[in-house]
Amino acid sequence: MGYEIWDRDAPWLFEMFDTEAHALAYLREMVKTLDAERTAQILDRMQLVRFTDEGRHCEVLMAGVGLFPLIFADVEPAAN
Repeated sequence: MGYEIWDRDAPWLFEMFDTEAHALAYLREMVKTLDAERTAQILDRMQLVRFTDEGRHCEVLMAGVGLFPLIFADVEPAAN
């Protein structure tokens, strides 16, 4: 089993990962310095796919801005 990040518009494969956590960390790094509007624009094009059985079966786990809460779910808020 593995995970992939795809650009839904292209379609273009960004990267393959062994775990969902690594895929989400990749997305987090991609958008962490961007403002909310640009982050939404980028994430709107992305989808997280899980594949099994050597790529014969795949499932879109989440796409678009729905990825936003997933990529920041395990991040501690900044101390004020």
